[in-house]
Amino acid sequence: MTSTSTPAIPLVKRYDVRDFFRKPERSAYRISPDGRHLAFLAPFQGRQNVHVQALGEDGAPVGPARALTEETERDVRGYFWKGPAHILYAKDFGGDENFHLLSVPTDGSSAPTDLTPYEGVRADVVDELVDDDAHVLVSHNQRDKQVFDVFRVNVATGEAQLIAQNPGNITGWATDHDGRLRLAIATDGVNNTLLYRDSEAEDFRPILTTDFKETVAPLFFTFDNRRIYVSSNRGRDKAALFEFDPHTAREGTLIFEHPEVDVSGLAYSHRRKVLTEIDYVTWKPQRRGSSMTPSLTPSSASQRRYAISPASFSFAGGTGAAAIACWMLT
Repeated sequence: MTSTSTPAIPLVKRYDVRDFFRKPERSAYRISPDGRHLAFLAPFQGRQNVHVQALGEDGAPVGPARALTEETERDVRGYFWKGPAHILYAKDFGGDENFHLLSVPTDGSSAPTDLTPYEGVRADVVDELVDDDAHVLVSHNQRDKQVFDVFRVNVATGEAQLIAQNPGNITGWATDHDGRLRLAIATDGVNNTLLYRDSEAEDFRPILTTDFKETVAPLFFTFDNRRIYVSSNRGRDKAALFEFDPHTAREGTLIFEHPEVDVSGLAYSHRRKVLTEIDYVTWKPQRRGSSMTPSLTPSSASQRRYAISPASFSFAGGTGAAAIACWMLT
């Protein structure tokens, strides 16, 4: 009787539970606007902190990375470049979740500056102002703990200029492409009112009020800053994307509609000033794309209605019964 040997089964590598939950060695990479530095989050003194590293002409890292922040109580959860000279990040104190906005020079010449240095205040970024390296729009509740006013803040000095004072019922703000605060949403708990102004020298004025049955959601201004892209279901069964005239408070050019679901998302290229993406939620995962004819440009945006047809670009996300389908506009 002959016996056959069983081939050896290779051992499976075992991972410690800590490997699944420990903090990454590096994450959240961001390249500076001038392409000369790379920023990322990495552990420093037991906490996730912002690090920077120089980049060479070929884009490869040069020299060692250095810690730009030295937070020891809580991790830095997020940050963004403010021009090539500063990085901004949020921080609370003692875990109170009243987040302040701090600015730190990327050359390490000084310690971080708290741009909202008020006790018990919570701050939010209204607009990063990507075309203005010196300022950022911030809302905070120093004057009244229940409402948030908007300030233009110098990221180097912390000097703040009041741009809009909240009368108590405003829940959202929006800027045009020049970084001017020109839209606000007010509510009485049931109805929403869209407030508008032509310039920051004017007071906001109500132009439209909707109830729980209607939605006119502003997304962002058209590239000439004269009209607003909105998702609206006024006079229709499903929300679609329109250009909206703030002086007449009426929807104009239809940008995109879907026969089965509401359409609520729209994105654009900041550099090229063209619409690039439409998204909506359907009942199942989808992969769709589109080509748009004619090409959407700032000069033609107000003159034509665009036909969008399926193509091969794929983008989908979601779990269970809901998914986001994305259409690219080219």
